[in-house]
Amino acid sequence: GQSAIEVWVELPTPLTPTDYLVVALADRDETTTDLRGRLWSHVSEHAAVAAVASRVGGWQAWPASQDRHVLRAGLLVGVTPLMLKIQDVLAVVDGLRHQHGFAEHTVCLSGRGDSAVACLYADLLEDVAAGLVLENMPASHKEGAYLAGILRHMDLPHAVGLLAPKPVGLVHCPLGYGHWGKMAYERLDAADRLICGDSVGRAWSKVLSHF
Repeated sequence: GQSAIEVWVELPTPLTPTDYLVVALADRDETTTDLRGRLWSHVSEHAAVAAVASRVGGWQAWPASQDRHVLRAGLLVGVTPLMLKIQDVLAVVDGLRHQHGFAEHTVCLSGRGDSAVACLYADLLEDVAAGLVLENMPASHKEGAYLAGILRHMDLPHAVGLLAPKPVGLVHCPLGYGHWGKMAYERLDAADRLICGDSVGRAWSKVLSHF
């Protein structure tokens, strides 16, 4: 059968336009149920949470032993799994905004691993989020989250810097405190909006405080 995007949405009661919408993309080793459980304790009661499993994640993910074969096959047609994840994030945000009454809600994107990188690039491409919380991103595209030809132009630290001055939480990300992104935030006098550390709760608290 055809692959599909799985989306579970949990709403506060009552839902008001002052609430915000967290769109979280599941990593390859977790289901939307796992993601909701991991995320819910870190967002307030005023958040609607959309847990998303992409066409290449969650229960549709292939065994890790097949990664090299899948990547090679994708590159032959100019598509990588990360590119599909980016498309899925943008499709979900667009669908929620136009079909489910979230047109006025502030959006925050969240992901872990390659899913975090997908959220990052989705926002760079379409400017869909007011803030992001990104966990366990690789230090470079050389280590994962592959995009064909991207290193001719930029790497992940540069992509983070291009989000400035949006509030961004980097959790367990080996980009370091002195990376290019941090310098970009400092140049825009927004150093407090780039939150680096090991605490997921602190990252969410700091990012959401700017909404």
